[in-house]
Amino acid sequence: MPKNNVQTKNSGKWRDADIARWVLFGILCLAGAVFLIWKAHYGYGNRDESFYLTIPKRLVQGDALIAGEWHVSQLSGFLLYPLMYIYMLFNPSFEGAILHFRIFYVLFQLLCAVFLFWRLQRISKPVSVIAPLFFMLYAPFNIMAMSYNSLGIGFFALATVTFITVKDGISLRRQLLNYALAGGFFACAVLCCPYLAVLYFLYLFAVLIAQLVYRLRHKACDRQSVLSFVTLLGLTAGVAVMAMLFFLFVFTRSSPSKVIAAIPQIMNDPEHSKFSLLPTLKKFGRYVIRSNTLAKWCYIATGVLTLAALFDRKSRHRRAVYFVLAAAVTVVYALGFRKNPYINYLMMPLNLLGLISFFLCEKRPWKVFLAMFVPTLLYAYAVSASSNQGFYVISSVFSVGCICSIYFIYSFLSGYDGKQARLFGWVAQGAGIVAFAVVLVFAMQIRATDTFWDSDVAELNVKIESGVNRGIITRESFKNSSDTALADTADIRAIPEGNVLYFSKNTALYLMDEKRNAAFSAWMSIGDMKKSQINRALTRLKAYYEINPEKIPDVIYIDMSKEADAQNVPEQLGLEGTLTKCGSGYVFYREGGKK
Repeated sequence: MPKNNVQTKNSGKWRDADIARWVLFGILCLAGAVFLIWKAHYGYGNRDESFYLTIPKRLVQGDALIAGEWHVSQLSGFLLYPLMYIYMLFNPSFEGAILHFRIFYVLFQLLCAVFLFWRLQRISKPVSVIAPLFFMLYAPFNIMAMSYNSLGIGFFALATVTFITVKDGISLRRQLLNYALAGGFFACAVLCCPYLAVLYFLYLFAVLIAQLVYRLRHKACDRQSVLSFVTLLGLTAGVAVMAMLFFLFVFTRSSPSKVIAAIPQIMNDPEHSKFSLLPTLKKFGRYVIRSNTLAKWCYIATGVLTLAALFDRKSRHRRAVYFVLAAAVTVVYALGFRKNPYINYLMMPLNLLGLISFFLCEKRPWKVFLAMFVPTLLYAYAVSASSNQGFYVISSVFSVGCICSIYFIYSFLSGYDGKQARLFGWVAQGAGIVAFAVVLVFAMQIRATDTFWDSDVAELNVKIESGVNRGIITRESFKNSSDTALADTADIRAIPEGNVLYFSKNTALYLMDEKRNAAFSAWMSIGDMKKSQINRALTRLKAYYEINPEKIPDVIYIDMSKEADAQNVPEQLGLEGTLTKCGSGYVFYREGGKK
């Protein structure tokens, strides 16, 4: 009887601790969300942010993926389609859309943080509070947008954390459902970075090799193992469901012949080079080693300390020394970004300390390392191979690595209790706290003051009152540019229906116009309006209209100051009509087109 009373008392204490942890996390999450919503009002939403929204918008209008949109990042638009469909029911004019979708982004980050907190409690309760909050406050490029960058990282974090936190001893049904959920999240991440699909086949290969080894040894594989066929089946089921929904969406809107014809055009994107293994590996290494002036020496020091951690595991005292040195390297690497302070870069340093901490652990958490840290490294390579943004995207992906790095650091430091190596433990813990604090404070300072396209927050004092950037606080020049663009294109927007082509780098014009998008993509790679860029865009437009003749524009806005240059656009497209001056540019009305 007393034994039962003790159990009830202890279980009550655990319930109180869990409630306290949820309350603490909830308060911190709420504070973080308030901060992010405040920050969302600052900084002009330039062509990147509006471009991200043009793809789901055209999908809601009935356009097809692949055949109808040719930007390489388009697949992530499928994920935004449901949200955009609902949004356009309430705000078809897109007034204030940039601010609205920034708030949707905050909500997405908040939901990710809550899910990560819930799952990570299964492996470490302190880490379950710290890591999700750190992840929540990060935004790729400091752009608070639901893009292929942010969605890919978010879903990849959800997938890997779900995968590593499946409980042992659960029923077959629950095991399958857990891994199917991980598979669904992973498929969403693949839509944001298609090269990431290779990771699934690497996992499939690992499972097959493991099963072969088990057979050769005449042993049975535990179904709870991450390398069991049951785990593979669950993961595959989640991937398959998402794949089925995606392909149904694609082929109910376009014929296979159009899709096949469009793929080579998509792969010819001038801003993204074709994949080649060795060159992309070399570039990946070069981007990392040259990330700042101190990076090379920091990585050399990390390599030396990692080797020391691998071969000198007997002395707890020396392991504490290695950790302190690694923490110092982390701080030096982080401070090396002071002259070029992008928040993306600050996601990398903590992973150096995390890697060394993993090898310093007495019981290394191999499952987290192999199922989360290594996939993060592969994801970083995959996204660098498919992007032209170099270390920006590599370091951004390692925001996911920060989750497992925080876990590795805590796992190592928690091994130093009061009875064992107290002094060395305190020194190591102090070094770890300092390293984390430096990265966190530096990142938060950038997060609070920096805007990607605009000036620092303190210099922004003008609110935009109309257009997609309505409600955004920016500088005078951006407000004037926004107002001018709206005024110049007012007559075009007054045309109620038809196809419109905005031959301009201003992608927001497509959002404000209710007509159908007549471009192969709102992002036509004509940012500098160089002759070579213009000719390349016109060549791609002609190819686009050959595959999609129904998309030939009824009206074209040409953002050029010289009439001869503007006249060249419809002439190259083989269109006849009238060209008239329209503000700072020209407008072309196609003969026989809708007016």
